[in-house]
Amino acid sequence: MGTGGWASERERESERESERESESERARESERARERGDAVLWPLSVVVAVVVVIVVAVIVVVVIGVMVVVVVLVVWSSGRLVVFVLVVFVFIVRSHLSPAPTTRHDVTPLSCSQRPTLHNSTTLHSPQSTARNPPPAIHRPH
Repeated sequence: MGTGGWASERERESERESERESESERARESERARERGDAVLWPLSVVVAVVVVIVVAVIVVVVIGVMVVVVVLVVWSSGRLVVFVLVVFVFIVRSHLSPAPTTRHDVTPLSCSQRPTLHNSTTLHSPQSTARNPPPAIHRPH
């Protein structure tokens, strides 16, 4: 048992030593790259895409800000700033408190008794509606 433990300990020590050597080699390599002035160059398409996104975001923020300032100045000049602020506040609160509108596409099929039936081949009525509201009579001129 003693020799097996000793061998694995030597293996672990040699692994640690090789890790230290590789780390120091990487550090020396990065130091040499820094001395040479090498920098990571981004591809031109990435740089252009980032600049375009930033410019568009700034333009959108500026346009929205100008619109808000114009609306506030117009409302303020009319003397209804308090009412405007209250209306905007209520609108924001209601939009955040109300549940999001859900569109349901999972329509359950109608049973045979609920399916619409065709009367006189001109109008569409369900059996329940014909019991309450008979189909209109066709009036013919005399």
